Amino acid sequence: MSLPELRPPTTRPILTADQIRWLALACLLLVIYGSLVPLRFRAIPMGHAIAAFQEAMSAPVRFESRSDWVANILLFIPLSFSFMAYLSVDKPHAISWFAAVIVLPICALLSAAIEFTQLFFPPRVTSINDVAAESLGALIGITFWLVFGQSFIARFRRLWNDLGGEERRGVSLLTAYMVVLLLIHALPLDLTISPVEIYHKYRDGRVQLVPFAGGNENIWETIQKHLTNIAYFAPVGFLLTRLAQPHWRQPHSWPRVLGTGFGVAGLVELVQLFVVTRYFDVTDIITGGFAVFGGWAVALTYRQRQTSPNATVFVAWVLLLMFINWQPFDFDFTLDVMAQRPRRLALIPFADYYRNNYLSAFDQIFARIVLFIPLGALAMLAFPAQRQRGLPAVLAQAVAFTTMLEAGQLFLPSRYASVTDVIIESFGIWLGTVLGRHMGNATQSTG
Repeated sequence: MSLPELRPPTTRPILTADQIRWLALACLLLVIYGSLVPLRFRAIPMGHAIAAFQEAMSAPVRFESRSDWVANILLFIPLSFSFMAYLSVDKPHAISWFAAVIVLPICALLSAAIEFTQLFFPPRVTSINDVAAESLGALIGITFWLVFGQSFIARFRRLWNDLGGEERRGVSLLTAYMVVLLLIHALPLDLTISPVEIYHKYRDGRVQLVPFAGGNENIWETIQKHLTNIAYFAPVGFLLTRLAQPHWRQPHSWPRVLGTGFGVAGLVELVQLFVVTRYFDVTDIITGGFAVFGGWAVALTYRQRQTSPNATVFVAWVLLLMFINWQPFDFDFTLDVMAQRPRRLALIPFADYYRNNYLSAFDQIFARIVLFIPLGALAMLAFPAQRQRGLPAVLAQAVAFTTMLEAGQLFLPSRYASVTDVIIESFGIWLGTVLGRHMGNATQSTG
């Protein structure tokens, strides 16, 4: 009797055309919904709407608000890129050029249709500037795909397949995380290289050269600031242990790791020096550098034990998120306060974010996603049984936890609960579970 042929485990394909179709649809729905928030419909005669739209579209294009232009450009880059990917992925390059001829006018018409619809949803404003900026964003997204779209998909697939195995593409992982980290700290992208503006920034107290000198800050806000910074930089240390060079996994390399941590944190902080509305603080370089070292030390410990992070690390991250969301813990459970709290609950998703600058809203969204991704990943690594749960069960657990966090804010006078935060944080946890499940399964199959 012959033995059955042993075949290597098959890898589930990722970023196929079918998967990208859902990604493109999600981008489309987000663009439309985000353009109409806070959804305050006002009926006006169609003739008046057409006349108002024609007047707005006949106005000259003006570069009045840099942040609005950047926000609208960024809004359509992923939309057009995902459209191009859906139509062209894994197909001859000539198809991409044909798709570009289709996608660009579709995005421009979509932008114009959204601007027309905004006439019925005050306080949204219809403007030729938005159509110009969004069309430019669509062109940039299309160009990105034409230049390196297919190679990006191929690199992402290789990275995904190697994630968790012995031959890890740690450089790619670390580079991707660094790009996200720099983007978060560079938003709202109001960049400047003017020495005069940087000097005024220093005079206004937004350049702190003395470590731990912010004595006028609230103690709770100071602690949250430091813990958030630690949460941002600790994954860098974890990713250092996944680089190919063996010296990153040797205990005697701690001076190199510590120096790298200070270098990474210093680079991120240097970027903030040239962002007008951001703070430059030497303290963040110190806490960020030690956070990189701490993440490396914890990851190295578990690697030497040949085990995955346990429940202790998971609980520690839960407590970190609870602290960030609930400080200063001035809970008030009186009946009068409880009766007034529902009025402060933002029920319409993203309506509360709309009140802020677009790029500031992007900043908050990115930051929350990055903070909650590790929780989902740690859940999959610390509790292997969770990897068998389906998407509905994972999402239900994520929504339950984030709803608990937001419900607690109903009883904090200095906070307000938000349905938007539940959606964003749950999405971050789900992304983390996808990443952690793949890492855990890959490690188990190679162990």
